[in-house]
Amino acid sequence: NQQYEVALDLSIDWISEMRFAKRPIYFATDMAYVYQERYQDAIRILQLGCKMNPKELEFRNNLAYAYALNNQVDEADKEFKELCGMLSGEKPETLICAIATGGLIEFRRGNVEKGRQMYQSAIDAAMNRREKELADKARLNLIREEFLADPKCDKSILSPLDKLSTGDKRETEAMKQKILKLIH
Repeated sequence: NQQYEVALDLSIDWISEMRFAKRPIYFATDMAYVYQERYQDAIRILQLGCKMNPKELEFRNNLAYAYALNNQVDEADKEFKELCGMLSGEKPETLICAIATGGLIEFRRGNVEKGRQMYQSAIDAAMNRREKELADKARLNLIREEFLADPKCDKSILSPLDKLSTGDKRETEAMKQKILKLIH
C-alpha cells in the first residue's frame, strides 16, 4: 500500500526478532534506500547484516552501494575493495552487481567515463547471461548517475526508460520516478 515508512519500521522489528536471517535485512534495506532515500538507515542495517552474516557478499555489495548513494565515497570504496578481495568463484550475479557498484562509486568520485564503462561492463555481462532484469537495473542506475553528473546531459538516454524493468514493478517505478525527478 506504499506505506514504506511503516514497512521499514516493521522490518526493523523483524530483524530484531530474527537477527541472523537474511530476508529481513534485504527487505529493510530496500525500504530504506529504494523507496525512501534513507541511506544512513540502510547503511546501519547492512552493517548489522554484514556482522551477522560475514560471508553474505550481497550485503557487502549493498553496503558499498548505500555508502555511495549517501555520497560517502571513501567508505563505499573501502567496502568495495573488501568485497573484491572476497570475490572468487561467486555467483555471476554477485560479480555483475559488484561491477555496477564500482561504476556507481566512480561516478560519485567524479570519474564519469570510468563509471560509465563499469556500468556498461555490468550490463553486457548481464545480457550475456540473459539476465535482462539485472541489466535493466544497472541501466536505471546508470541513467540516474548520468543526470546527477550532468543535469543537462543528452535526454535521449531516457528513450528506453519505458522498456526497463528490474522484475519488481514497485522498485522499477520508484527508480524511474527518481530519474524523472532529476530532469524536472
